[in-house]
Amino acid sequence: MDIAKAFEVAFNRKIEKNWEKIYVVVDIHDTIIRACYENEETYDYYPYSREALQLMTNREDICLILWHTVIVMPQLHPFLCLLFSFL
Repeated sequence: MDIAKAFEVAFNRKIEKNWEKIYVVVDIHDTIIRACYENEETYDYYPYSREALQLMTNREDICLILWHTVIVMPQLHPFLCLLFSFL
């Protein structure tokens, strides 16, 4: 299913179920920004990705959730290691 069809189905279901909004989860790696697997942060955005996020953010009937997975490395993310040790 392509993205346009997925939104069409979601909005039709929203109307059918009388929901206030839909929830959209976007993994930012290789969808919004190009993934970088080195020990440096890069922010190389794909064309129109920012604009698409802004359009969804500005809508009252969409709750946008950005997903970001990280490899927890103690030397880089001590707080995250502590946090994930409790999960």
